[in-house]
Amino acid sequence: MKTVYFIRHGESESNTAGVTSQIHSPLTKKGREQAEFAAERANRLPVDLMISSTQSRAKETAVIISEKIGKPITFSDLFVERRRPTEMRGSKPGDPHWDRIQKLVKTNFDNPGVHISDEENFHDLVTRAKKALAFLEGQKEESILVVSHGYFLKIIANYIFLGDDLTAAQFLKIGSKMEMENTGLTVISRGFDNFDTSGTGWKLWIRNDHAHLG
Repeated sequence: MKTVYFIRHGESESNTAGVTSQIHSPLTKKGREQAEFAAERANRLPVDLMISSTQSRAKETAVIISEKIGKPITFSDLFVERRRPTEMRGSKPGDPHWDRIQKLVKTNFDNPGVHISDEENFHDLVTRAKKALAFLEGQKEESILVVSHGYFLKIIANYIFLGDDLTAAQFLKIGSKMEMENTGLTVISRGFDNFDTSGTGWKLWIRNDHAHLG
């Protein structure tokens, strides 16, 4: 059975400012401490392969974990955060500019042919989630640790639940209720299952476990 341990990156400067993240927002002091706690926990997991998003907050987190568990890191753009319109980065809800663009994003989220600036819409995200899961399935290692991002991990979890039946409306309803703590641990597995109705072959075992933060 293949098992994947997803860890969200530690707290970033964009997280504390409450703004839409820049592509390369570094960890805060607290974020580095969270990564140290996550590393202690990861050291007790049977990790055969370690993968990380290429964005700096994930890379910083991954390096801290890697140094603890003694595993090299493979970096992949498959596990980066949702790409928001460049014009939104560094601003936050309540800013007229941010609110105006967010309204356009939300209105067109389910339209595969519409992109606001350089964003990823719902269909892009689901396509990438499917590629990410196929990539993980194709690795020879059975126990994989992946450092990724909160929104993208919501997409993966919802896709595991519903497969190709997942709609944007369903995701927006469910995803808005799914919080993700910095360095929260999510575990999925793939094996023989007579009761898999989603068609993905994956099961969600644990989501957003952050007991290591005390």
